[in-house]
Amino acid sequence: MSKLLCFSAFLCVLLTACAPKADTPEDVAMSFCDMLFNKHDLDAAAEMCTPDSREKLRTDFQYINGAIAVMEEETENNYVYRVVKDLTMYLDDTAYVIIHSDFDDTDMPWKLVKEEASWKIDFNYNNNSMQKELLEDVVDEMGKYVGN
Repeated sequence: MSKLLCFSAFLCVLLTACAPKADTPEDVAMSFCDMLFNKHDLDAAAEMCTPDSREKLRTDFQYINGAIAVMEEETENNYVYRVVKDLTMYLDDTAYVIIHSDFDDTDMPWKLVKEEASWKIDFNYNNNSMQKELLEDVVDEMGKYVGN
């Protein structure tokens, strides 16, 4: 009986250790920024969004594809992002995560909601100042590569 109990305990520990780790809202926000801003993979970024906010993401960023192609001809960028841990807030199945970008030394707030067992970016979250700054940054960066 003792061996069976030890084996059961060992099996539980093994299964727990091998179980896939659930992504945190911070993990998802970091991956989203990497897919969107570093890898320029709009489809992968859209999969990280809530279904009802994917269209807004695609609409907001569809024009960037051409700008990205122009910029990548000159240089390859690998912007560094980090979570501002002290500012992450949880409210039930909603999380607010601040990602700091070294590109322009700004903080980008993201709202995530838990859908089923996964955290998803709510791109419908209206943070006008973040969106305005992001668009200004893109226009400024494009200006470096396109003749005035």
